[in-house]
Amino acid sequence: DCASSSSANTYGSWVELIASTSADLYIVALIHSGLNALQYVQYDIGVGAGGSETSVSELKVGQMTDEATQDTVVPFPIPVAAGSRIACRTADSTSARSHEITLLCINQSDVIG
Repeated sequence: DCASSSSANTYGSWVELIASTSADLYIVALIHSGLNALQYVQYDIGVGAGGSETSVSELKVGQMTDEATQDTVVPFPIPVAAGSRIACRTADSTSARSHEITLLCINQSDVIG
């Protein structure tokens, strides 16, 4: 779970989602489970070792409903190199909320271009 800060509108700590990617990937969507009515939630996806993550994408999604799960397609595929650690942190309109985040990734070698 990714927890937002104890202050509204402030990012919480980075939480590891993938310890080490096995191949070059593209992150194409983010799935957020356990939603409760929020004015917004903002996701910051980062790569790198714990404590030195580098942000590779920030996504803001407005007006959450009481839906159990929401899928958010990223505006462009986010490339991630093999062997990378992927982490996420969140901010939202309230404080100290827990967010269950799942990334949808595809192997870069599976993309036909």
